[in-house]
Amino acid sequence: MLDAAEKKISLRNFVTYRDLNEIRRQLEDDGFFKPSEIEVALELVEDSVVKGTNSDYNFILAEYEGKTAGYVCYGPILVTDRRFDLYWISVKKEFRRNNIGSLLLLNAERNIMNLGGTVVFIETSSLQSYQQTRLFYSRHGYHEVARIPDYYADKDARVVYMKRLQPAP
Repeated sequence: MLDAAEKKISLRNFVTYRDLNEIRRQLEDDGFFKPSEIEVALELVEDSVVKGTNSDYNFILAEYEGKTAGYVCYGPILVTDRRFDLYWISVKKEFRRNNIGSLLLLNAERNIMNLGGTVVFIETSSLQSYQQTRLFYSRHGYHEVARIPDYYADKDARVVYMKRLQPAP
């Protein structure tokens, strides 16, 4: 259940060029992401802005009292049957612990189901600094299905999570 603070949260299912700088600052301030990762994240935003509904990247932005609080990016995995990747989910530090990440994830899952998706995959790092991220996914019903050693760097495995989506009763 989401708390009363979420009454001040609005969601939108698109990004604009104005969002580029805000998302850049958010990812830079996060401290998790390398500059090359941030550039990839911004390329996905640009793809969505330029191509609109023809983009393979879907976004949900959360705004708290008019300020960007976080976002999620997801899209279909090409050449698969109704499988989706969740590429990015990020919540600004000052808005964490307010269920914004959960709100974004749940809305992304609902949108994925509306697009015909049945399975979601998420990848993350095995580093200790990502422990809270991995716990977040586990709490939301995702389970680890793969671990590729030394993927991102020596002693930094790629950890893949999966969840089968079930329509709400």
